[in-house]
Amino acid sequence: KMEDNQSKERDMFKQGDGRTDDTIQTMLHRHQDERMDLLNSVENLDLHEAEHIHDEIMEEKAIILTDQKRRLASMLASLQVEKSREVATLRGQLNALTKVSSTSLTISAREVCWRRPRRML
Repeated sequence: KMEDNQSKERDMFKQGDGRTDDTIQTMLHRHQDERMDLLNSVENLDLHEAEHIHDEIMEEKAIILTDQKRRLASMLASLQVEKSREVATLRGQLNALTKVSSTSLTISAREVCWRRPRRML
């Protein structure tokens, strides 16, 4: 029964339902605690069964860590794309400001030339 419940929870998380790092970690710890309680409660557990339970725990940890690694890589890629967009936007704004500034200086220079008093001969 415990394995059925854990299996259902794993399937639910694989599908993405209620999936957050905290809930995955909580599920992982609960499953480990349940298995450790099972190991402690069974007095005549043979070595093969204990190794099987240990292997299951380690496999589940590996799956969850791999999933977290993939999600972190995806988040990192998304952040890099967002940063690239922001840099492109800032470059465009800087170019626009440079053009406005250049135009303003050109207009100011022309006005100074037109307003310059003429010398009398």
